[in-house]
Amino acid sequence: MQYDIIIPSSIIDVKFLKWVIKYIRKNLIEAKNIYIITKKEGQGILEGFKINNVFFVDEDALFEGLSFSKVHVYLKDKGYEVHRTGWYFQQFLKMAFSLSKYCEGYYLSWDSDTLPLSHIQFFENEHPVFTLKKEYHKPYFATINRLIGLKKIRQESFIAEHMIFSREVMNELIANINQKDSTKIWWQVILDNIEVTGEGNYFSEFETYGTFVTTKYPDLYKFQRLNTFRSAGLIKGRHIDDNLIERLSVDLDIASFEIQDQRFPYNFEKIQLKISQKFKKIFK
Repeated sequence: MQYDIIIPSSIIDVKFLKWVIKYIRKNLIEAKNIYIITKKEGQGILEGFKINNVFFVDEDALFEGLSFSKVHVYLKDKGYEVHRTGWYFQQFLKMAFSLSKYCEGYYLSWDSDTLPLSHIQFFENEHPVFTLKKEYHKPYFATINRLIGLKKIRQESFIAEHMIFSREVMNELIANINQKDSTKIWWQVILDNIEVTGEGNYFSEFETYGTFVTTKYPDLYKFQRLNTFRSAGLIKGRHIDDNLIERLSVDLDIASFEIQDQRFPYNFEKIQLKISQKFKKIFK
């Protein structure tokens, strides 16, 4: 079965997308359209990607009533940690895509710093497939319980470098969340139901969706485990080539090149990010 792919991306990750798109087209062969969701200023950088059904989507125009600044202001007004604005915003974008004009059915959310190194299938006998991992963060499930009244159902975690969503199921989940307070937008309802306890992040779209699906539609999804390397950036940062990727693909399905893993002398993007963060603090 075919599906579309969405890649929410920060501006600093946009240049790395040439590698991501190349290996998506090589290994995720069932994928149709690829939608890069990022800031408007990222469109110029993406001009060369318009081939192979790759499309730019302005993150602040994907869904009416949802933008980075609106999430920032909402967090600020509630006295929450505003430095986590981007973290929450990218999760809301993944959910909002199901309500957008671009969504046709199933869509795969893929991390902007991650390469697929083998042919990964996301359907098994027409059933979509979850990738399971090992992780547990208690506040996620406290929020899920307050939002939709569900508890953790599987020992494993649904948090991976990707997730395939059903438009219909995601729309149903959002409608369920909105029932909590129909006077507000669903993403505001989510933020209203987090409880800041000093434990860091308090909402996971992957854990929420996975818990909702496996509780309400236990036979809809199948499950798989993949060989992944989250810290591939420790090798040479993002200074990679096809030879390095080929060697990694011998026993890996997925490799991620996170900026924070970069080490000297391959840490240009990491330095750039730190300088940008310092300037923001100065201006603030």
